[in-house]
Amino acid sequence: MGKVAKQTSHLPFLDGLRGLMALWVLVGHTIGAVGGWLPPFSHPGSAVDVFMLNSGLLMAYYFRVREEKEPWESPVSWFNFYVRRFFRIAPAYYLLLLVAVIFRHQLQWCAYETLTALPRAPQAHPVVIAALPAPLTGMDVLTHLSFTFGLFPKYAVTSVLPDWSIALEMQFYMALPFIMLLYRRAGHFLSTALLIAIWAAANHFISFGPDMPPKLLGSFPMAAFLPLKLNCFVVGILLAESYHSKDRNPARSVLLCLLGIVLIRYTFDKYAAVTACFVTVMLIYRGDSAPAVVRNLLAWGRGIMGSRFAVFLADTSYGVYLFHLLVLWPFGAWLSSQPAFRRLPVTERFLLLLGMVVLVAYPVAFLLHRYVEQPGIKIGKRFIRQSKPVLRFQNEHRSIARLAGVVPEIVPQ
Repeated sequence: MGKVAKQTSHLPFLDGLRGLMALWVLVGHTIGAVGGWLPPFSHPGSAVDVFMLNSGLLMAYYFRVREEKEPWESPVSWFNFYVRRFFRIAPAYYLLLLVAVIFRHQLQWCAYETLTALPRAPQAHPVVIAALPAPLTGMDVLTHLSFTFGLFPKYAVTSVLPDWSIALEMQFYMALPFIMLLYRRAGHFLSTALLIAIWAAANHFISFGPDMPPKLLGSFPMAAFLPLKLNCFVVGILLAESYHSKDRNPARSVLLCLLGIVLIRYTFDKYAAVTACFVTVMLIYRGDSAPAVVRNLLAWGRGIMGSRFAVFLADTSYGVYLFHLLVLWPFGAWLSSQPAFRRLPVTERFLLLLGMVVLVAYPVAFLLHRYVEQPGIKIGKRFIRQSKPVLRFQNEHRSIARLAGVVPEIVPQ
């Protein structure tokens, strides 16, 4: 990897972005639970789209950072990447999935009571609660443990957790090494055209969303199938590549950034688009020739988005995202059973429920980060270290076999 990427191996303002998107989802679900309507927060799906953009950006960026030590063509590099992502995602997910499974019927009842007890604004959409199968099927458990449930409409939304997006992320991780190789071999513009064509075809032939009629190839309850949200990840990859190129090849950096902005304009909804454009400016635009007030504003924004509080929001973002519905529905059901709460204006209902959820979700998410997520990351790193001798032996074995003309070259040395 070149000098620039080594000097900037962390993009701190993305910490704040991750944390704010998790808070956006929590606020949006809380508003929907009490029957209110408050754009843009009533569109938590927009925040999830930005999550996916952020994931594409970070994963492609770190592929660049590790390029010298972990060549893209090497299956060993793919193995290391998969192990890191699995141990980052799986420990907290499996723990909260166990809680969701144990209390699945109670949580479903709480959600039903909350959504049916309160008057709703005409345009308010209830938070999606799937018709959970009873009893729990073996295939349901198997697809969730293997993170393959997003591939099947029947299992894509069968827990109270908002884990359809986790299945989507895991599909992206599996595809990313091949996407990066595609970009290297076919070029940025042809690769982007191909991937966006796949996204457009998927959205043309497959519908998603609650109560959406099936299209030619069927329907998903949520967009848990990677091709349906491929545009979000592609924009993130383009922004990462633009950032990587901005000192080496400024012209290419500008073209990639413009291509990303075009895709944002035509494939994102308006709330996700505004947020994505903010990310683009903060990432790419230096403002060296801008007036002092613009430079100061950019520096202030980057400082806020990379502050210690933003780091806290980032550290707790995954736990908050996964956990918040497990506490929102019980609190919502209890409050909805109180006549005094039902008589409150919708704004006061929202603020009361939001306060209760935040006061529980963030401390729990902090504990999850400290005692589940961080140990999981360390286990993943240890697993990679312990696997190196075996992988090295396999590489050496292939090298000897190639010299003898037994096997073709697979892993570059």
